[in-house]
Amino acid sequence: PLNAVIGYSELVADELSESEQAHLGDDLDKIGGAAKHLLGLIGDILDLTQIEAGTRAIERTSIPLREVVDEVVVLVSPAIRAADNALRVDVPADLKVRGDRFALARVLVHLLDNAAKFTARGAIDLRAEVDGEAVVIAVRDTGVGVPPEAQEAIFDRFAQADDSSTRLYGGAGLGLAICKELVTRMGGTIALDSAPGEGSTFSVRLAVG
Repeated sequence: PLNAVIGYSELVADELSESEQAHLGDDLDKIGGAAKHLLGLIGDILDLTQIEAGTRAIERTSIPLREVVDEVVVLVSPAIRAADNALRVDVPADLKVRGDRFALARVLVHLLDNAAKFTARGAIDLRAEVDGEAVVIAVRDTGVGVPPEAQEAIFDRFAQADDSSTRLYGGAGLGLAICKELVTRMGGTIALDSAPGEGSTFSVRLAVG
């Protein structure tokens, strides 16, 4: 049903753009945007439910990290540019990690989308390096940061930095919970280093592939 709402709102908006009621197109764009947002939230809830129930198999194979990063960058670039942010990528071409390719891509999409959501006219860095027998993948932003009292629960489902963040930046706080579940099931860890006004760094550790 939501896909139908999105499709018809876009169709009517296109028709209005050629009429004297073009101003109504803005309202339809808002309807379509809200429907897409709701569809994304429902998808996140279903994803998290499947992961926690163990119905989604997570592999642990050797993955060429740079290939996954390049694919993810294409997906998230529009959201990053929309907030006038610069994305810098530093991932060696020959670096491999052990995990699930689809799961890793989902984690990176969520982390980069999260960085774009809480950063405006700033910079987002995606870097990876070998640390012993692990690869550390870090997503750093120059955004609003997370207060200390909110960091402990940041990976819990429906968690947000605070109530005002939910209203100002949107989202239901499921993306980071999904990241935590996927990284854990790939045998890795995820951590946050952040301070209000100084941005955030999310670091994922996975075994070398």
